[in-house]
Amino acid sequence: MTSIFAWNMRGFNQPRKKNADRFWVKEAKLRLGCWVETRVQEKSFQQVFSDTFPGWHYLHNYSHHRLGRIWVCWSGDVEIVPVMVSAQMIAVWVRFKDTADVFLASFIYGSNCPMERRELWREMEIKKRIKE
Repeated sequence: MTSIFAWNMRGFNQPRKKNADRFWVKEAKLRLGCWVETRVQEKSFQQVFSDTFPGWHYLHNYSHHRLGRIWVCWSGDVEIVPVMVSAQMIAVWVRFKDTADVFLASFIYGSNCPMERRELWREMEIKKRIKE
């Protein structure tokens, strides 16, 4: 079974939350997911991520947004190919190695600003053409 999650997680720096999330991901046998709005500064990211998801891989958008509002993470039995990374979206090709299922996934954390939201729609149009 393919298990994917998305979670809006404020306060990821708190040990209690890291421990609960690590337990949840393991118990639910999750393999691919996205955390948004973690409020983790880039300088703390590596330590927080490796404490919570030992052995997992990641892609984030700190290079496009100072708060790194989107983290995509996956276990070793998932293959990810990045398609687009922006301030509001990370799009990736996903392949589950045991099933060979392949699909294009978009992980989005949209801005509340109408002008920035227009940029997200433009990016989604570009991504749509990539899929076609």
